Amino acid sequence: SGCLLLKDDNDRLSEWLAYHWLVLPLKYLVVAVDPTGTTSPKHILELWNTSDMGMEIILWDDVDYNHWIDEELDELHKHRDRQKHFLAECQKYHKR
Repeated sequence: SGCLLLKDDNDRLSEWLAYHWLVLPLKYLVVAVDPTGTTSPKHILELWNTSDMGMEIILWDDVDYNHWIDEELDELHKHRDRQKHFLAECQKYHKR
């Protein structure tokens, strides 16, 4: 199982998925997309979900892991807060 927070890394995503599927082998993945990003990985993730590879990928946004943005934080701390919250909720999800 894995947790992945993305922001505009679609050019690397297919290779990352293939590598971790083969080496680990990764079977379950929760992906969250940073809302400040400009691209969505949805089409790449759908290819893996609909294939016979045996990988289940779930796409989350901030609402799915109950994250709210503290507007008083600077961009770096907003990202770190999102990252910390996502990883904690994702790990809880995989333990179910």
